[in-house]
Amino acid sequence: MLFDLLTRDIRMLEEDGCALVRQVRSLKPEQRGQIPAIALTIYAGESDRKTVQSSSF
Repeated sequence: MLFDLLTRDIRMLEEDGCALVRQVRSLKPEQRGQIPAIALTIYAGESDRKTVQSSSF
Protein backbone atom coordinates (compact mmCIF):
# COMPACT_ATOMS: atom_id res chain seq x y z
CA MET A 1 0.00 0.00 0.00
CA LEU A 2 1.36 3.44 -0.93
CA PHE A 3 0.50 6.65 0.84
CA ASP A 4 0.61 10.23 -0.48
CA LEU A 5 1.18 12.07 2.81
CA LEU A 6 2.87 11.41 6.16
CA THR A 7 1.36 13.02 9.25
CA ARG A 8 3.14 12.72 12.57
CA ASP A 9 2.87 14.13 16.07
CA ILE A 10 6.29 15.55 16.87
CA ARG A 11 5.83 15.35 20.65
CA MET A 12 4.94 11.82 21.65
CA LEU A 13 5.62 10.16 24.99
CA GLU A 14 8.01 7.44 23.91
CA GLU A 15 9.00 8.39 20.36
CA ASP A 16 10.33 11.47 18.57
CA GLY A 17 8.16 12.24 15.55
CA CYS A 18 10.87 14.41 13.98
CA ALA A 19 13.30 11.49 14.11
CA LEU A 20 10.77 9.33 12.30
CA VAL A 21 10.41 11.89 9.50
CA ARG A 22 14.21 12.15 9.20
CA GLN A 23 14.34 8.35 8.97
CA VAL A 24 11.76 8.38 6.15
CA ARG A 25 13.70 11.18 4.40
CA SER A 26 16.80 8.98 4.38
CA LEU A 27 15.01 6.46 2.14
CA LYS A 28 15.52 6.49 -1.61
CA PRO A 29 12.89 8.33 -3.69
CA GLU A 30 11.59 5.03 -5.09
CA GLN A 31 11.04 3.92 -1.48
CA ARG A 32 8.88 7.04 -0.92
CA GLY A 33 11.64 8.89 0.94
CA GLN A 34 10.39 12.21 -0.45
CA ILE A 35 6.76 11.79 0.63
CA PRO A 36 5.27 15.12 1.83
CA ALA A 37 5.11 15.31 5.63
CA ILE A 38 3.06 17.33 8.10
CA ALA A 39 4.21 17.71 11.71
CA LEU A 40 1.46 18.24 14.27
CA THR A 41 1.42 18.71 18.02
CA ILE A 42 -0.34 20.67 20.73
CA TYR A 43 2.79 20.87 22.89
CA ALA A 44 5.04 22.74 20.48
CA GLY A 45 7.64 25.19 21.65
CA GLU A 46 9.94 27.58 19.82
CA SER A 47 12.61 24.89 19.41
CA ASP A 48 10.05 22.57 17.79
CA ARG A 49 9.08 25.23 15.27
CA LYS A 50 12.72 25.79 14.37
CA THR A 51 13.32 22.04 14.01
CA VAL A 52 10.45 21.42 11.59
CA GLN A 53 11.32 24.52 9.55
CA SER A 54 14.98 23.57 9.23
CA SER A 55 16.40 21.57 6.36
CA SER A 56 17.30 18.74 8.78
CA PHE A 57 13.64 17.86 9.05
